[in-house]
Amino acid sequence: MNTESIPIPDLMKDLPMWKGLPIPYFTLIVDGVPDFTAVEFMRVNQCMMNETCGICGKPITDGKFCFIGGELSVKNRVYIDPASHVACAYYAAKACPYLAGTKRQYAKEGRAEKAEDIHILMSMKDQPRPKRMAIYIAKSYEMFFENGGYLCKAGLAWKIDWDAMPVSQVLR
Repeated sequence: MNTESIPIPDLMKDLPMWKGLPIPYFTLIVDGVPDFTAVEFMRVNQCMMNETCGICGKPITDGKFCFIGGELSVKNRVYIDPASHVACAYYAAKACPYLAGTKRQYAKEGRAEKAEDIHILMSMKDQPRPKRMAIYIAKSYEMFFENGGYLCKAGLAWKIDWDAMPVSQVLR
């Protein structure tokens, strides 16, 4: 996958880069290296509480809260990650190897195990990518606490885009 041909939204242009890709705001960084299998607890909470995009870290001011997830997330309207801007969600859907369906699982070896930071919410490295994923756009959401972490319950869908991300082409 050539991500260089995918234009980076203006909202994301000031994010630090790693191997040609912007590092999402909520991604855990240990010793200067991003761990895309883990998120920072404090940043996730900050985003959820302040209606801030989890990808670029900037306020969502247009009233469109995007969530990315599989069929179960869409059905239940429950998401692990905070909301994002429309532009940030669509960029991530195309550029992120996991979301774009070219990588079926997170990396087996993350940096979260080496972190001494207690702000790690969870590690997703053992979670397979759902076969189908969508961008779910709502005009509202609520936070709730369950199993030691905050989750987002999206409002009723304004739009659900199942075509934003291909069905995974990678075999299990």
